[in-house]
Amino acid sequence: MADGVRLGTTIDCRDAGAMARFWTLALSYEEAPRTKEEELAAAGASRLREDRVGGNLDHLVMADPEGNEFCIV
Repeated sequence: MADGVRLGTTIDCRDAGAMARFWTLALSYEEAPRTKEEELAAAGASRLREDRVGGNLDHLVMADPEGNEFCIV
């Protein structure tokens, strides 16, 4: 907790335990996007598309196991 500020997130989902495990994995930032994509796909995510800027990969758009979209930057 930094400077006495506490943040919380509420997510509407069918299986809270499964989504908690998925998003714990998804929100670790140590890896390159391609490595993270493979790891998340193994955990049930789906790759939707690549978005490019000037011909270079800007970010990957994926969906979690319940179909919620997110980006890997």
